[in-house]
Amino acid sequence: MPEQSGALPVLEGRIEKLSDGYAVAFDHQFDYPTAHIWDILTNPEKVSHWLGQVTPQWQLGKEYTLEMDGGSTSGTVLQLEPRSSLQITWEDQLGLESVLEWQVLESGGGALLQFRSRTDTPDFLAEGSAGWQGILNSFANVAAGREPDPDSTEQWLSLRDAY
Repeated sequence: MPEQSGALPVLEGRIEKLSDGYAVAFDHQFDYPTAHIWDILTNPEKVSHWLGQVTPQWQLGKEYTLEMDGGSTSGTVLQLEPRSSLQITWEDQLGLESVLEWQVLESGGGALLQFRSRTDTPDFLAEGSAGWQGILNSFANVAAGREPDPDSTEQWLSLRDAY
């Protein structure tokens, strides 16, 4: 995400108040077929480039572990509709659980990726939004055949403050 010195970062997501909690929401239009976007989302080798090493691969009703730089998370796959939707529980290192959902929709000759992270509490919404924006930017780079952006604490801090 290019950013000029002193300029405010561009917020790509939004925080939504729901009747039963909150959601961090991102929508990204790709000029690639839905099958390609689904492959980036679910192929363990490709997931390792933008999110972390998932073990085992996403399987409906099964638990998973995700090894990421600096930590790990675990959860259960709640929904797995091929080329359409993936929904998992996500337990972070603080013991907070959220539900993550990706929808892959045909749109404009390509694919629309919708991401939602749902939680009961407003705790860490700005931090989560900043983190997911960086992760989803890495996803976009992998989809385009590029290397993911290196993690930048400075970039994360400016996004967190902006959210």
